[in-house]
Amino acid sequence: MRKIIRYTAMLAAGMVFLGGCTFDERLTAPFKEGVPVNVVLGYEVAGEIPLTRAEQEPEYENAVDNIYVFVFDAGGNRVRTTVNADSDSTLAFFSRTQQDESGIENYHPGDGTGNLTTGSVRFSVPSVQSATIVGIANLTAPGTGTAFEVTKDDMDKITTLDELESFVMYMPNHSVERNALFMMTGYAVDDSGDKSIDIAGTEGGTTELGCSIQLTRVDAKVVVNVTSREGDGTWSNFSFEPKTWRVMRVPAQTYLLPYDEANDKTEEGPWRDGSHWDYSGSDAEYFDSQERPFEQMTDKEVDNTKYYTGGSFVFYMPENRKRFRREITETGDDGYALREESDQKPVQNPKPGQDYANGDFTYADPNSTYLLLTGYLSYTMGDGTVVNTDARYIVHLGYCSGNPNDYDTKRNGKYTYNITVTGADNLIVEVTDREEERPGYEGDVVYSNNQIYYLDSHYDRCLLEIRPSDVTDEMTWSVKTPFTTGVHDVGDETYKDVEDFRWIKFAINKKYDIRHDQYAKYPGDNQYKPEWHPRSADISQAPGLMDIDQLIAYLKLVKAQDADMSSLVADGTNDGHICITAFVDENLYYYDPINDQIQQNPQPQLWHQCVDREDRMMHIIVPDEGLTGGDYYSPDGSSSLVTSVYSFVQKSIRTVFDASNTQLQTAWGLESVMEGEDNGYNGRLLVGDVSAAAGNPDYNSNGRANSISWMVGKRWEDVIKTSERYGLNPGYNNAAYACLLRNRDLDGDGTVDAEEVRWYLAAIDQLTDIFLGEWALDETSRLYPYDPANGDMPPTGKVYWHYTSSSPDPNQSNNPNVLWAEEGASRGNYSSSSARDINGQYYAYRCVRNLGIPLDDPDQEPEDLVQVTDNGDGTYTLDLSSMNPKSLRTAYDNGQPLPGGNEKSANNRPYKKFIVDKDIYGANDPYDRVVTFYNGERGVLVNNKAGSTWSNQGFWQQYQSPNNPCPPDYRVPNQRELLIMSSRLSKDQWPVYRDDDAYSWHYVAFRGWEQYSDPQVAEWQDYYMCQTSFSMNGLSPYYNTLREGFMWIYSSGVFMLQNNRNEVGYVRCVKDAN
Repeated sequence: MRKIIRYTAMLAAGMVFLGGCTFDERLTAPFKEGVPVNVVLGYEVAGEIPLTRAEQEPEYENAVDNIYVFVFDAGGNRVRTTVNADSDSTLAFFSRTQQDESGIENYHPGDGTGNLTTGSVRFSVPSVQSATIVGIANLTAPGTGTAFEVTKDDMDKITTLDELESFVMYMPNHSVERNALFMMTGYAVDDSGDKSIDIAGTEGGTTELGCSIQLTRVDAKVVVNVTSREGDGTWSNFSFEPKTWRVMRVPAQTYLLPYDEANDKTEEGPWRDGSHWDYSGSDAEYFDSQERPFEQMTDKEVDNTKYYTGGSFVFYMPENRKRFRREITETGDDGYALREESDQKPVQNPKPGQDYANGDFTYADPNSTYLLLTGYLSYTMGDGTVVNTDARYIVHLGYCSGNPNDYDTKRNGKYTYNITVTGADNLIVEVTDREEERPGYEGDVVYSNNQIYYLDSHYDRCLLEIRPSDVTDEMTWSVKTPFTTGVHDVGDETYKDVEDFRWIKFAINKKYDIRHDQYAKYPGDNQYKPEWHPRSADISQAPGLMDIDQLIAYLKLVKAQDADMSSLVADGTNDGHICITAFVDENLYYYDPINDQIQQNPQPQLWHQCVDREDRMMHIIVPDEGLTGGDYYSPDGSSSLVTSVYSFVQKSIRTVFDASNTQLQTAWGLESVMEGEDNGYNGRLLVGDVSAAAGNPDYNSNGRANSISWMVGKRWEDVIKTSERYGLNPGYNNAAYACLLRNRDLDGDGTVDAEEVRWYLAAIDQLTDIFLGEWALDETSRLYPYDPANGDMPPTGKVYWHYTSSSPDPNQSNNPNVLWAEEGASRGNYSSSSARDINGQYYAYRCVRNLGIPLDDPDQEPEDLVQVTDNGDGTYTLDLSSMNPKSLRTAYDNGQPLPGGNEKSANNRPYKKFIVDKDIYGANDPYDRVVTFYNGERGVLVNNKAGSTWSNQGFWQQYQSPNNPCPPDYRVPNQRELLIMSSRLSKDQWPVYRDDDAYSWHYVAFRGWEQYSDPQVAEWQDYYMCQTSFSMNGLSPYYNTLREGFMWIYSSGVFMLQNNRNEVGYVRCVKDAN
């Protein structure tokens, strides 16, 4: 009689369970090794926690798709373990997809609310005393994969426990994101925590063994929450806007089993031991993650003004358990502050106040993981002074023990870092006290006694009021751009380190007979004379436009002649101030601002160095000796502090393209904010007439050619109210002309020329691409101003947020094509969208700018965001290498379906390349290409023409995980992938079918029904489904919960949100590619 041991083990992930082990015969029966024993192994996997967009659902974090079981004897030698007693070759590897003895039985997925994932496997093993049992879950196999490349073949080669415990696994794709499965490992332990297990077997007897395998995820999960609050009760208008985050020094490999358990470590952590507690061999690799915007932003509204209060993000990483480089002996806050301390190294040509530059971390190991966070902090002090800080933070992971030498990130740990920003005080102390109170907190602090202008990336104007009392001998200026950063020394004629200052020109209103409260009209580029300077020229011959250095020098000389500066005081002022119109250039460079200041050698590829960068700044400074002590920089040069009369902070052009890819010659970018007059519609406008673009053959993609068709030849003053900042005249107050406000009459002739139409109304395909690349954009640049998936619900009456385009719709009397941003990127026609119960007549719009393209060639389009390759077998490869990496998934799909999610989810992103299958598939098993036509006959589809009444089409819900009708390694596309397919694959690149042997039935009088062959009986398939759900389904105004997901209509080209649950269709499957 075969002895059956019922071996029940809990495979626990996320926490330690106290699974009791009982040994009924262990102390009462003699132990005999080598007896064949059948084992039933059960497991449970823990549920998890609340989510953000990048965090995976508990069902994926805790899923066990396959498991490999090891048994080792007391000497550490492997004991052969097979799926059954009759097979000596099939080792104990079990898969959830198998229906035979090698399958996982009784599988019940957890739901994240305490109901655990459970299941069991059966295997055969000789009885053995003091055994070590190990489980490895989610090995790389067909349809299964994790971030780590570990296969069954790798495990089959293991012969000893030492080999298994020293096995190092690697991440083929360096990413801090994860897809549907997580690598898990664990030992079996008894109720005392002992890993020595007896598997007893005697003939004729029955042994029941209860025990647990503690499966833990190899990854750690890190949640970062940044909040803010006023550090002083007298402050107001407090706002901290988180910008970006990066994870630095992430291990690209890890031991398969925990180092501390394998080596029986008993110390608290590596800081108590003399070595690292992870794999740190000479071949160990570390990577830095891509810079990403915060996933979730929080804000509050006070007096109709939005103030940011913080944000959060989530990422995954292997364990990193480095010992310190140098021990911190201080305790408490003093000790913690030293974790980011850096070595000091000499610096040549220091900035004012700088003594040294930062080198390596002083205490932390160079490969300990840390965060780089950026944000923008602003508030008003009690005396009315406005404080602004462009802040940067370095935060090392670890410190959970409270020991400052703890840089530990353990596997399976769920770490939450709560960071609170209370003001710029630490940064200010660092500059003024000449000490680093908090290393790792850096920033550029600006104290402003007047206005700070926050500017978008296009051409703009500002109105300044300079009082004679502001003009002192110490008055100067500073700049911070991608090319130069520094404060200009008064009297310095070399401009070293501050060469990039000519991007704002100033016109004194009095010289143009313009009142103090009105803007001057741009007089033309020829009114700026870069070679002129007051110190060597007659100030009475001052040009109409001056740069900042010319202006300040000129004002000083005028004041030296007349203390009241009355010759410059504009009409209408009652306090004697000088009114100046500042003309801010677009944040795009054609000439090297350092080496080509006279602009002789155009370099169109300079866009790579200025697009998608930090804001550029200029400050007009009147030093406050009491605040700065005459210094502008901290001792390490990493932080600065200035007191300004006026400050200009200009955003860079945002782009969905990869600006770091220098092989990419052309692209386009976009503004961040939809500026305009406050018309009561949040800046939205009537659409305007775009019919002039109907003659443009590329009207769906070439927005510049579209806009030129109706703008060129118009008079600037007919369209624009030149005395106002954003005013449009009657008859032109619509979206079709709004982008002209972002441009400038560069030659001053009063007529709109083609080369002056640099910013233009986006075409419909460009609007779609903005959504495709949304993850590369900060919150203000995204099309939809709310984020329902993260609880940021639109106010009542503001759910619908439709965008007009420069693309005319030939089927709608040349009205513009429109995009429904509340649905992501659904496209529709203007007539139905403009109904007042949907969107109303006022539309959002977006102005964009070509990059790297000569202005005299309006027909040239930027390179496409997506490149299509015909693979010659009916499949197509869609290459997104030109897309901004922030918009791409970095976690490879490993031939398995992606986790589900809505249009805002991180899972709703494409990989850098994906392959589109040649065929389409229906919802019903067996998921083949055989369809049943309306007359009941069946036929195999061939590539010609298709049928509209196929019987195996399915509802949207039928294509959702875990259902997957696709062939091996393929899956249902997400919304963005289907959007890319529908916009990049031409009509003839979609499969259409006919049934060469189809039969039609025809009724003949007196003879009844007769049949005949008609090979053209079928029609094409029209509706295509995707995997992505809708975030507002069930919420106002979608209360009926019928708007579940998205689909595309082949015949009309409309991409839309499902109208009801009765709509059916098919899928065209995809898979990631490298």
